[in-house]
Amino acid sequence: PTREKLLGRIIVGFGTDFFISSTKVSPEVKYDSINNTLRISGESRPENALEFYSEIIKRVERHLQNHNALNVIFCFDYHNTSTAKMLIRLFEILDNYYSLSLVKANTNMQNSDDNV
Repeated sequence: PTREKLLGRIIVGFGTDFFISSTKVSPEVKYDSINNTLRISGESRPENALEFYSEIIKRVERHLQNHNALNVIFCFDYHNTSTAKMLIRLFEILDNYYSLSLVKANTNMQNSDDNV
């Protein structure tokens, strides 16, 4: 497996696949390019949401640019306003490819920031 560092944690992956383990402030992220699935779950209130989500967004966009379908699963116990801003960026990218029938999204968001 290849290894990359992200915010002091290890992303373990094969090729373009990766896994980010959850912490008290950041969600678990599983990206499986073989099964065309991205799952983000848990609490999301990282100190720097831009830094945390930027690589995820880049990989999603690269995946979709290759005309590969993607099933995106969001299952947040909690997310804050800075996470919501990054999710909006991700949703905008997903929306661009939705019309090509490349995107399927499932959400389960509870106890999120009231400002979202």
